[in-house]
Amino acid sequence: MNTDESLLGLLLRAHREASAQSHGEEYVFHNIPAKCDYDNAVQSIESAIKAVHLAEIRVFGQKDRKETA
Repeated sequence: MNTDESLLGLLLRAHREASAQSHGEEYVFHNIPAKCDYDNAVQSIESAIKAVHLAEIRVFGQKDRKETA
């Protein structure tokens, strides 16, 4: 694991891996309960990505206001 990876980078990687696993469970293993669990995880990761992005926007906005003040 790259220790310099951003939180957003980690979430995007987790999203990609959970999506791939969901696809595998549905089409390779035919394990629908596990596929549903991975789909729920993907939705949670998407929510986390949106929250992190919003937080980053607010942090950068705060820095801009301090610099212009």
